Amino acid sequence: MYILIKILLFLFFIFPSYSIAKEKIIKIAIQPTFSAHQHIGYEVIQRLKKQGIIVETVVITSSTEGNNLLLNGQIDINVGSITSFILLEDKRPGEGVLLSSIGHYTYFLLCTPDIKSMRDVLKTNIVTSARNTTEHHTIRWLAKKHFGDPYALEKNFITMPRPQLYQIMKADSKDIKCAITGMPLQNQLQDELNLKVIEQSDVKTGIAGSYNVYWTTKKFAIENPKLIEAFVQNTVEVINEFNKEPKIILEKFIEKDQLKFDVSYLLENYKKNKTVFHYDLRGAEYYNEFLYEIEFVKGKKVKLSTTVFDLDLLKQ
Repeated sequence: MYILIKILLFLFFIFPSYSIAKEKIIKIAIQPTFSAHQHIGYEVIQRLKKQGIIVETVVITSSTEGNNLLLNGQIDINVGSITSFILLEDKRPGEGVLLSSIGHYTYFLLCTPDIKSMRDVLKTNIVTSARNTTEHHTIRWLAKKHFGDPYALEKNFITMPRPQLYQIMKADSKDIKCAITGMPLQNQLQDELNLKVIEQSDVKTGIAGSYNVYWTTKKFAIENPKLIEAFVQNTVEVINEFNKEPKIILEKFIEKDQLKFDVSYLLENYKKNKTVFHYDLRGAEYYNEFLYEIEFVKGKKVKLSTTVFDLDLLKQ
């Protein structure tokens, strides 16, 4: 019996999180090939699995789509831009819980060389992957900055999937001369198609660029506190390790999603995009203020700090 107890204690300390959710499946949204954050997500998922947690991944094309799956119970953790979380909070106050930031980077409004200024942008269409995403709100921010009206470019805005977006810009369309999208595609458009930066988001002048976060529902967080704590803790550890030595994590990401880039290309673009990886929520309030200011968010403005995972506060 003494030997058996020693073995059990040994297993507990080697695999301390196995008791968290031996039979619980946690369903996590992923966005393959999206180098703005997916490499962090893959590594977190692998570590959760090593701790004995059963993880199921669900592919989403946008965090807006992920919100619908989250509210329907088809996923437990969503991933994407902070604006999607703000819209969820606006429509369903108190139901969302922020878990961790992953990082942020600068968005570029990219245009063909014949477009020289924002005034020229008024005469063409702007293509991106979806409406009411961070990219779309960045266009509204730029429109307000240049024209005093956040919706001045609304009629110029069209959407299509990212692979189609690349092809339409490659085809040199007469009707579509500008694009705004996430990385790595925004870097491909510059490097491969010679699109030029007309404008960009800049935290120094009022907006934080892409701001990627994880979130869940209040119900799931209350019912599964150990799972959520394990998820957040692993996110913190992965980001800390990535910031010290990114190559190993990026190599696994490139192999898994069969990217045509190498590690050096991604690291170069992180510098170009002013990418920062972290696990707190600094800067997220930029979008909160802006969406409220332009009356896109109609309800009572929430302080994002009050939505961050804290089991004691959630139970009140």
